Amino acid sequence: MNFCVLCFRVCRSDFCAVCDEALREAELVGERRFCKLPSTNGIVLSSYAYRGIGRDCVLACKSQGFRRIGPALVRRSLRCPLLQEALGRSDVIMPAPSSLWSRWRGSLDLASMLAEGLARHAGLLVCPPPRALSFRWRKQALRTHSQRRGVFRSRQKLYDASYFEPYRPTPLRSARLKVLIVDDVVTTGHTLSELAACFPQVEVEFYTLASAFRPGKDPAC
Repeated sequence: MNFCVLCFRVCRSDFCAVCDEALREAELVGERRFCKLPSTNGIVLSSYAYRGIGRDCVLACKSQGFRRIGPALVRRSLRCPLLQEALGRSDVIMPAPSSLWSRWRGSLDLASMLAEGLARHAGLLVCPPPRALSFRWRKQALRTHSQRRGVFRSRQKLYDASYFEPYRPTPLRSARLKVLIVDDVVTTGHTLSELAACFPQVEVEFYTLASAFRPGKDPAC
């Protein structure tokens, strides 16, 4: 007998029928699954909208410490064929770095939980982001548009493909090293695009659990 990770009703899987149906309604479909990153050609694949039960799940895991929700969301998101395809093309998985603001607030590092879950499923290794990038005092979403631009590149060096050497498979799955960068929520996309810019010699793809992007609301994404 299991209990729903969100509402604690008795159920047979991670989510009860009520929560599972609500998550199905929160799932992004078609073109709404994708968001174009600012200043790059990168496209972010997301599973859920960051509103309603999708937002409740992320906040319950990150802020309220319900650790079971993170792995449960990963297992549910793996039903998406597009995510399976992205994992099949990837050689390494890297979580986006969390800010000191998030860690001081006591948030769980959902991006790392997500990366670990996807890596176990795909038989890949997780490469941590450069340590220096984790010492940002403020979340990217709390900065103004001008403050977000170049916040990593102006202060951090560029890294070559040797950074991933201990974590890459042999042989590679593709002709060029491909890294899947994952995060919990995409709002403006600047954290992902700036992180990818630190690794100009590798090919990157992006996946986030939820998308807070609103067409016409934020011109940066």
